[in-house]
Amino acid sequence: MDKASTVHVTSGKGTDITMSIQGRVVERDTGLLLKQGDFGNLPAGEVYTAPVEGSAKVARIESSAFSARAEART
Repeated sequence: MDKASTVHVTSGKGTDITMSIQGRVVERDTGLLLKQGDFGNLPAGEVYTAPVEGSAKVARIESSAFSARAEART
């Protein structure tokens, strides 16, 4: 995701949202806790960032819990 500028999230229930992450830092949760005091979530394997304010384009948001597919685009 380091090279991505846009994220598009969809779900089978109809959620469809696109947002810019241009210039944002992408953090990794690798699960590698190598020294005393390291903190993380286990199981790991996620990345996270914040969208650029005002950049979200929403077609629909399903309000109940869902599994989603996210695609990062450059």
